[in-house]
Amino acid sequence: MEGGNSLHKSNTMKTKETTLTNYYKEEVESLDKFPNRRTPLKAYYLYEHTGDELGAEINDSITFYDLFRYLDNKNYFSVKYDSVYDFIGVDDSLVRERLFEGLCKVMVCSYDEIYEQWQYNR
Repeated sequence: MEGGNSLHKSNTMKTKETTLTNYYKEEVESLDKFPNRRTPLKAYYLYEHTGDELGAEINDSITFYDLFRYLDNKNYFSVKYDSVYDFIGVDDSLVRERLFEGLCKVMVCSYDEIYEQWQYNR
């Protein structure tokens, strides 16, 4: 009997390992879709720039779609922000540039287009 329980536990462990393996495989296969418009800015930034401590200060709740909407019309949100730096939560131009670069990937456009959108709607 004890051997049967051991076999059952072994099969259960293999099933869990297979499930986890499949999960990670799916995650890795979907990386070509990263970032996307629902990706939180903070998650993207911390993933791409792991050594930059300022990433921890980025607003937790905003996504690339939110950033795009803000750049398009800074009055879109009920909470008013004085600048894009207030919106993202970090007053650092390098962080902003890196997030704009990520937004370019999401929107499939040039950095100049994003930058001009920001300048036009300041």
